[in-house]
Amino acid sequence: MMKPRSSYSKTAFILLFSVFLVAAVTKAKSSLPDITLEQAKEMNADNTVIFLFRHGERCDRSDMPCYSDKSGITITGTEKAQQEGIKFATIFSEYDIYSSNAVRTIQTAKFFSGKEPVVMDSLSDCNNDLYKTLESIARESHKRNIVIMTHNHCLSFL
Repeated sequence: MMKPRSSYSKTAFILLFSVFLVAAVTKAKSSLPDITLEQAKEMNADNTVIFLFRHGERCDRSDMPCYSDKSGITITGTEKAQQEGIKFATIFSEYDIYSSNAVRTIQTAKFFSGKEPVVMDSLSDCNNDLYKTLESIARESHKRNIVIMTHNHCLSFL
């Protein structure tokens, strides 16, 4: 049975925007709550949960060895993404994964999940349209858990 539009809107904005940082980066300053994966799992019983992760360590801003070219992430970034993905999967084994179209977010998503992410150009638009994109993803996702690899400036916007 289809949920009414207002239910999707409610779901999208009651969503828990848990921010976990992938890689050795400073936690984004925001008004979003710090919530553990265990708390998110409890909330997931009644709501779709969207997890936003910052991409791994940028190669173009690091002296660390690159995984590929300068537009991607460092080898350390790949390792940390994989470690975080393993931790995440112990609590949430089923989830859809999305990424912006940047090489670094796609690489992080692949190492985090071990699968190809759904790449969306609109996830790079960190403005008021980002909320519409998140609503759309929540409506269209086949899973109640959604992981999105994004950028620091998008996390700061939210």
